[in-house]
Amino acid sequence: MPNRNIAIIGGGLAGTCLAKLFQEKEVHFHWYSDMNSSASHISSGILNPVTGRRYALAWNYDNLISIAKEFYGQFLVPILLEKHFKPFKDEATIDEVILGKEKYLSKINEEWIGVKESYQLRTNDFINLISENLHKNKQVINKEFNYTLLHHTENQWHYQDHVYDEIIFAEGIFIKNNPFFNYLPFQPNRGEALIIDIPENKPSSVKKHGKFICPFGEQFWVGSSFDKVDIKAPLHTEKTKQDLMDAIPKLIGDSSYQITSHLGALRSTTPDRRPIIGEHPLHKGLYIFNGFGTKGASLIPWCAIQLMNSILKDKSVPYEVSITRI
Repeated sequence: MPNRNIAIIGGGLAGTCLAKLFQEKEVHFHWYSDMNSSASHISSGILNPVTGRRYALAWNYDNLISIAKEFYGQFLVPILLEKHFKPFKDEATIDEVILGKEKYLSKINEEWIGVKESYQLRTNDFINLISENLHKNKQVINKEFNYTLLHHTENQWHYQDHVYDEIIFAEGIFIKNNPFFNYLPFQPNRGEALIIDIPENKPSSVKKHGKFICPFGEQFWVGSSFDKVDIKAPLHTEKTKQDLMDAIPKLIGDSSYQITSHLGALRSTTPDRRPIIGEHPLHKGLYIFNGFGTKGASLIPWCAIQLMNSILKDKSVPYEVSITRI
């Protein structure tokens, strides 16, 4: 493999996974991570094979979860996921929803469905471990990336005292400020969650009844919301906080709890709910790795491998997630 230098921009899960891959391939790179909190840092990290009230099978899930298990290792934990059943416009019963999806769904009772092959990523622990290892190797630059300092000569990109063959922008919703890729149709989507302490009768499973509840370190995460907003919108709202509080009794019954944090962040979503990855159509050597929405934990490892193969092996990025489809 020819010597090359790569820059990865973005400190969330997307940037972390890219850094992990290039480190394993012994490719020289710098990871620009300004340590600002991103949507990754406050996400539930839940991976499950169904989506929506119709319990539609998630795209490419078997392949994605197989790669995710190997990629995340000990940080990906099997969970017991239970979803409260509410028919979509009274169209179906639980038995009808499960029919043909027995590999993933089971009937608990007339109100609850069990979702098999579900997992939770300990996202912050994973990001922190990769970051610590790369800090030791002096591969992390804890500064905000300044686009105005980037310029191109021949086949390389110059940034301050560094020269790079490729630069990968994995910035989440901050891509809206990127002069090279801000033409792409990314939409900010605000997600809010509450972190709560439950002293007694702690939930033994991950549950969804309108909202999710799942472990979050030693506490519990309750969320989330999905609000299309402007990038300058506030990250927290009292209305959503109240909505989340209203959902808690459905999830934990009469157990007492205490709210310790109200979290908020902007996700980066796309019109067709698929990521956008690949090389800029005009600026050779600049790459986008973005648009993972609420499915980042499952999508990112597979997508990172596709992008790495595109850069190192000159393989085409699959059209379903490629920038060429836009």
